[in-house]
Amino acid sequence: VQATPTTWRLIGGGHGLPETCRRWCGGEALPSDLARELAGSQGQTRAWNLYGPTETTIWSACAALPPGRTAEPDLGEAVAATVLRVLDADGHPAPAGLRGELMIGGEGLARGYLGRPGLTAERFLPDPFGAPGSRLYRTGDLAGRDADGRLLYRGRADDQVKIRGHRIEPGEIEARLLALPGVGQAAVTARPGPTGLRLLAYAVARAGAVLDGPALRAALGQALPDYMVPMQVTVLEHLPLTPNGKLDRRALPEPEAPATSRHIAPQTETERVLAGIWADLLGRERIGRDDDFFAVGGDSISAMQVVGRARRAGLRLEPRDLFRHRSLAALAAAAIPLEETQSPVAQARPLLQVLSQADLDGLGLDWAEVDDLYPLTPMQQGILFHALDAETSSEARGLYLNQVAVTASGLDPDRLVEAWAAVSARHPVLRSAILRANLPGTVPGGALQVVHRNPALPVTSEDWRDQTLPEPDLDARLDALAAAERER
Repeated sequence: VQATPTTWRLIGGGHGLPETCRRWCGGEALPSDLARELAGSQGQTRAWNLYGPTETTIWSACAALPPGRTAEPDLGEAVAATVLRVLDADGHPAPAGLRGELMIGGEGLARGYLGRPGLTAERFLPDPFGAPGSRLYRTGDLAGRDADGRLLYRGRADDQVKIRGHRIEPGEIEARLLALPGVGQAAVTARPGPTGLRLLAYAVARAGAVLDGPALRAALGQALPDYMVPMQVTVLEHLPLTPNGKLDRRALPEPEAPATSRHIAPQTETERVLAGIWADLLGRERIGRDDDFFAVGGDSISAMQVVGRARRAGLRLEPRDLFRHRSLAALAAAAIPLEETQSPVAQARPLLQVLSQADLDGLGLDWAEVDDLYPLTPMQQGILFHALDAETSSEARGLYLNQVAVTASGLDPDRLVEAWAAVSARHPVLRSAILRANLPGTVPGGALQVVHRNPALPVTSEDWRDQTLPEPDLDARLDALAAAERER
């Protein structure tokens, strides 16, 4: 009997089949627990893990699954007249312990894709390690050899997702989910949400087991970094399949909003304001005063957005407040109103309680143009120290200065400046400057960060379209502009 892992799950892992029946499994990654079920605990080898894409005339590798096995199932070795290579991004063989893309060569390779020469050239490449004229097929699968030389499947290269700056392989989360008690099948996918991509997990219970989505999510939180924990775990009766018996990720249902034990409407004006912000950011119809921000879909990125919107609504919050006061009612109690009559100095001053009014006056700032004022972090103090020290050395000057040159066609300089201004208005860090402050004992590092309200954008525009210059002269002028910018 030959079937995909998903289909084997549906038919009970082969229970009830005679011992003499050979069990072939392929088409998807084989989970360890299913491999043990198929292999059995004693007797002769009866199960095999098969690997190979259609472009290599189906099976290209085969691994026997001996009874009583406990190790992670491997892909085995190449079948007859087939070559398997694991190459890194530079086309070199990946060392043991490191993953690369699995390439397949040999007699079974297809000629290419009918009527699609571009795709054929992209996926079928010359084999730099084979005989003249030999080719390799790029499978798009990641693999690597362990210390014992076993070839292990490591997911799809195109399955990787980037969420909040972290590269994540859903297969790693699925493996953790499958390791939890009672979980028979698992799937993890990434889908767009109100604040960007979000991880969603799905689980199917083993026979006789009862699963609870929030409990599974909590268990994953104990085993995975925060950025890899799915926003929600949904328990399904079965996973959707394609006509070929493989998992159909596109057909995985959109999870329902997490249910809370009861809904208590916001009671104070602050609670109502924050509830509106939460609902808008998280795509919820309503928010109760006992709702937990992270339980209803919040994360570290949306926490920052809550802080920004609350400030515009006249409430001062810090990102850490959402982690310390997770319910709507608790967060509302921690919010500090920003009085419209406060001067810019009064709004900035709570961040620097140690400064006197004389110290603030001595900074020489136009407070009508200051949005915020705060001290440097220890890391920033260290960077500033090295940057100032580098100014005394001609070789090290510009230690922390990066310049980028871009060639763009069809550029509208005015629209570019407008876009730059809009981005700067949105992100305070782009309006921040370091101000040297000689205030010993009160300001760490002798410097402050100042967030300006509406800074003038230092844009220089020169039109050289009517000038014909030899390339060396043009390069010299560009170098002079770059040097002047560094000294500005």
